[in-house]
This record gives sequence, C-alpha cells and structure tokens, in this order.
Amino acid sequence: KYSAHPSKIKVGILTMTTGNLAFLGENIVNSAKLAAQQLGREGDVEFIVEDVGNLEVQGTKSVAAARKLIDIDHVQFIIDGMASNGTL
Repeated sequence: KYSAHPSKIKVGILTMTTGNLAFLGENIVNSAKLAAQQLGREGDVEFIVEDVGNLEVQGTKSVAAARKLIDIDHVQFIIDGMASNGTL
C-alpha cells in the first residue's frame, strides 16, 4: 500500500561504543551517517546503534544485540564486522 509518508529504513549497527575499541565504533556510526547524507537519504534512514562492548565479551553481547535489532527493533539491515569476535 502506498503511503504519502513512507516509514524510514531501519538500519542496525552492531559496533563497539564502549571499551578499548570505542573509537572504531564511532567511526563506523559516523561513516554510516555520512553515507546516508552523501546519498541524500539522511531523512529516510533511522540508525539504531547497539554496543557490543570490548573484545572480551563481544561474542555474547553481539548475539543479544543482533536478536534485539531483529526481534524488537525490526531492522531491515545490520552493519557489523568491526571485530571477528562479534561477527562470528
């Protein structure tokens, strides 16, 4: 059904926003926002950022964060891949 006000595209970002690699996570979030801006789509995209913590607990936190993004936030896309612990 066509809507005059289509809903935003929900994009989940699994990255480190705390811990020893937080600076990398900030770069991922900023890069995603810049890409939307460069494509002229910043008003069409909603980014939902989930912190996967530092390397020691990243695997466990990544699974929980991904489940939240999928089951609760209903994102259409997930950006991930900063560190192998979280990706695996």
